[in-house]
Amino acid sequence: MTMTRIFYLLVALLVAVIGILFHVRNRQTVALDYFAGKLDVEVSLVAVGALALGVALGLVAMASIVFGLKQELRRLKRRQQITTRELDSLRALTAKDVT
Repeated sequence: MTMTRIFYLLVALLVAVIGILFHVRNRQTVALDYFAGKLDVEVSLVAVGALALGVALGLVAMASIVFGLKQELRRLKRRQQITTRELDSLRALTAKDVT
């Protein structure tokens, strides 16, 4: 395993332990009132749910940017290939003219 994978594994383990400790320390229930009804839920589950919703929305927002950048990268690679072919043909013509 590389050092970065070990680091990410340790960070994930630390987050999981902190999450479990947060859940154990916050067992109080709160009334979650939404349009369709009312639900009694533990505070820690509400916090984890809000965090998960935030992560999901962040991923969705980031996905559009990533897809746009990938499309631009493909366009730039095609342009580079065309430019490289043109440069190679110009070098070949220059080499023929010198001889």
